[in-house]
Amino acid sequence: MSNVVTESLVHAESSFGFLLDSGFELTTRQLLGDPAMFKSGWELRYESPTVSVRVLYADWQLEVRFECRDALAEYFALDQDAFDRRSGYHGNMFPPDGRLTGVIDRVSADIRTNYGAILTGDRLAWERAVRILSALRVKRGLP
Repeated sequence: MSNVVTESLVHAESSFGFLLDSGFELTTRQLLGDPAMFKSGWELRYESPTVSVRVLYADWQLEVRFECRDALAEYFALDQDAFDRRSGYHGNMFPPDGRLTGVIDRVSADIRTNYGAILTGDRLAWERAVRILSALRVKRGLP
């Protein structure tokens, strides 16, 4: 298991490397837990002057979160509710095997191609994202 988790971290860092070319700095790169254990994972955090991107893989869940000012937006929620599951995924749980690298590549490519306004901190894009996610929380009865 340890090689698979470590390899997926290295792969994710490479796949999300486009953020470095977009003015982000890699501020966090860490393995989480014991790589030999079932529930191990990793975290990458990229920071720009206005936006941070956290890519987290833990307990078989891949999470990509964007933060700008006081707003938080999760990639898979936006993908589902704003873009009708353009990624093709209906959830964020993926086993840490060879298929995870394909998921990472597909997600990072979608972000690179379609989330430019979110990544630059565009106020209108963020207002739209917050509206969509707030409506989703209300619809689901969440605070």
